[in-house]
Amino acid sequence: QPYVAMLDRLGRFLTKREDAVLFTLGYSFGDEHINELIFEALDTQPRVHLVAIQFADPSVDDELTRRALRRQNLLVYGPSIAIVGGTRGTWRLIEPVDDRTAGLLDVPFDSDAEPEPHTAPLTGQFRLGDFQWFAEFLDGIAGGGND
Repeated sequence: QPYVAMLDRLGRFLTKREDAVLFTLGYSFGDEHINELIFEALDTQPRVHLVAIQFADPSVDDELTRRALRRQNLLVYGPSIAIVGGTRGTWRLIEPVDDRTAGLLDVPFDSDAEPEPHTAPLTGQFRLGDFQWFAEFLDGIAGGGND
């Protein structure tokens, strides 16, 4: 009974609002009942968006990858691969970390970027798909950080 009620509530959230954003963290997209609700809403409501934060990178032949490559409103963020706007790519910082951005990027993004000028692309790992880093990120933006 509670499971049916939760599915109903999720369905209403995704279909009754034209501008809903659903964030998932730790969801493997292995439950077709939930997937059906989510993907139907993405197909019928172009302003509904899904941001799927993944612990592992989505594989090329994964169903989530295939769906994200066909949809502008489905964003998938893995540690080194992201699919945004129907395009799959690797994480790369545009500019090095400096004093202004270091605190903002420390938790969500682990990078080789340093303040010195670099000639090679700045690579790294997006870490928010790991519950530990996600919890630290939430604690940091909530003003925590004191042990």
